[in-house]
Amino acid sequence: MNDEAATSLTPVPRYSIARMDRVLKIFAGLKQDVARLLDIGCGGGTIALQIKHACNAVEVYGVDQDNDFLSLAKEKGIKTFILDVDNNPYPFPNDYFDAVFAGEVLEHLNDPDHFFEEVHRILRKKGTFVITTPNFAAWNNRIALALAFQPFSLDNSWRHANAGKMLSFRHGKSLAAGLEGETKSVPANNRHQKLYTRRALKAILELYDFYVVHCGGYPYLVEGRSYLAYNSVELMMNRLGAGTGILISCYKK
Repeated sequence: MNDEAATSLTPVPRYSIARMDRVLKIFAGLKQDVARLLDIGCGGGTIALQIKHACNAVEVYGVDQDNDFLSLAKEKGIKTFILDVDNNPYPFPNDYFDAVFAGEVLEHLNDPDHFFEEVHRILRKKGTFVITTPNFAAWNNRIALALAFQPFSLDNSWRHANAGKMLSFRHGKSLAAGLEGETKSVPANNRHQKLYTRRALKAILELYDFYVVHCGGYPYLVEGRSYLAYNSVELMMNRLGAGTGILISCYKK
């Protein structure tokens, strides 16, 4: 992995490009100086570096539960900390960061209240907090529920994640399920515990004393020619507010 400029999205998986394009535009448009940036669930650090370049952050920090990922991030100059985001206190002082990013993290948490409390504590007043997470009210989930199938991005079994689903689109791959009875196990670091609608997530952030500046979405585009029709519908529904992803930018009051 290379240290690309913010305009280069090459290292980001193709299904994530639309999401990161919107995230980087938010960070590039910040009017405030960013001395310290934190990426929660930073993985190998590629996205953290792109955000750093986009907002001209001086220092970038990353937390994750995977030591192998953190080693890659550390090689990129990111200040890394191993952390169970769901359970443990975050190893930073109060009001420490100017900006915090949590991309596709919230849906994996069993205790989101702890997450919101800790982010609020370590973020300075007027500091920026950006979240992306799957949209429970996405058009495809609504269709699945109307036909009595399991929502696409919510797993009720870790051993048989596709049980009761029409199709499963996870990380750019499609797996026929439900109708054909296929199953797929879900690794511990990829389990979706909770899903949110835009309205619900906005309300929760406000309860934790954040002011929501932008509450929008992003399309989740699936690779492959056979999904051209699906992707066209996804792009259209995202413009109508029912896309697969939620993107919220807010600041600490």
